[in-house]
Amino acid sequence: MLWKRFIRPLKKFYTTIWDNIEKLKSVLLTLLIALSIFLTYSLWTFTPNNNVLEDETTIETKIPDGKKEKLSNIIQPWQVIIHHDSKHYWSYSTDQDTVYNKLQSALLIGNDQIDYNERIQTEGIDITYPTGIPVSVLKETFKFSNDTPFKNYEGNVERLRVHNDDGQWKIQFIFEAEEIGEGTDEHRDPVVFQYEISDKSTNALIEMMVTSKNTVEVDEYEFEGNTFYLPIEKMNVDTYYYSTSEVDISLFVKALLPPGWAKRKTDNKVFYAEPKSQITYLQDSKELTYINRNSHDELPRQNAIIQSLDWINNHAGWTNTYHLYHYDDSSLNTDTDSHQKEISYRMIMNGLPIMDDSIGQISLKWMTNQASEYNRSLVYLREKIYTQDSSTTLAKGADVIQALSELSDANSVSDITIGYTLKLDLESDNPGIGNTLFLEPAWYYKNRSWTTWRKVDFESIEPIKNKGG
Repeated sequence: MLWKRFIRPLKKFYTTIWDNIEKLKSVLLTLLIALSIFLTYSLWTFTPNNNVLEDETTIETKIPDGKKEKLSNIIQPWQVIIHHDSKHYWSYSTDQDTVYNKLQSALLIGNDQIDYNERIQTEGIDITYPTGIPVSVLKETFKFSNDTPFKNYEGNVERLRVHNDDGQWKIQFIFEAEEIGEGTDEHRDPVVFQYEISDKSTNALIEMMVTSKNTVEVDEYEFEGNTFYLPIEKMNVDTYYYSTSEVDISLFVKALLPPGWAKRKTDNKVFYAEPKSQITYLQDSKELTYINRNSHDELPRQNAIIQSLDWINNHAGWTNTYHLYHYDDSSLNTDTDSHQKEISYRMIMNGLPIMDDSIGQISLKWMTNQASEYNRSLVYLREKIYTQDSSTTLAKGADVIQALSELSDANSVSDITIGYTLKLDLESDNPGIGNTLFLEPAWYYKNRSWTTWRKVDFESIEPIKNKGG
């Protein structure tokens, strides 16, 4: 019969399956286990898009003359000191970039935790950051051979040290020293991690830098318990004239606030507000303050410095060159009684900071995964308008120390540097947009308790003998 033709193959197929049922069960079990492992791995390793998410109702807006920045561009040294042939050199401007970028491009091998030594005993380079840099940020800007370059240690690195150890160039990451007991002046020795530098050209780099026009010989001055490297002779530093321009406040309103905001004006202030966020625009000083009261996540997705960079990149808010200047991860928001991060970026010209705290600084307060406050100027340096070379002669290091020693609070001086003062050029006939600013270099100093810098006063200076080594 016809149906028997189908029954026989079916019985044979069934018999074959039954005879091999244990093998089939093993195969299915193996597949299920593999699927389980895959799903578990996917769950544990999944991370959301790390870019800071804007409110979906804001309008995507870019600042026309602004740009996006890379993390490696905004994390830069405050000072680079080269030690060579028993002499010391300060490398600034493009030379500073050359040294630091060379180290960032080299592969760093190993991750040895070593004891701290205060000084380089041989040839080398000291690199100081303007603020402590979290290890999670540095892992993104340097190349490490080890997946856990700092093991499980979490903290902020305040300086780097490059030195020659029996022919092998090594780099040390030196962390901020921890206090011994809260509120004391005593500190433990800093934690130090050391790596071998794969690039063999460090010695040639040092030889090249010490002869560069942007490197000056300095000496070591001990002043009130601090060590400063300051120029032995007077030094000439470039001056600049720049035209300025102003970003239209409406662009920031579109970028930061959702539609439906209300506008209110007073004598000098314009308020743009919606229920959970607000922009205050100061018309006289051309500054804005953005306040965000939206709820925030409990767990951070990424370091606040990286998130703030992405957030400013979202509206192309880098109108000039800025470097990270200040980072405080223990600040308290008094309105919400919760912890926040304070972050500020300072404008840089010729490798030196702009000391004007309005035009020269962008500052943020960062709650978990979002900005709670954003302060900045709408004015920016647009174009260099005088191309002829010009410079200002600045005092030598001995004169700087002498001037500071006359201060009543000289024992509180914590830092000394050269920075640019911004002056309005009233004699300019510049036909361009906005005013013309004269960028003039000067010596500045800062006390431990200050957030701002002051010019060094050189009146009534008498020559002194170098106190350094």
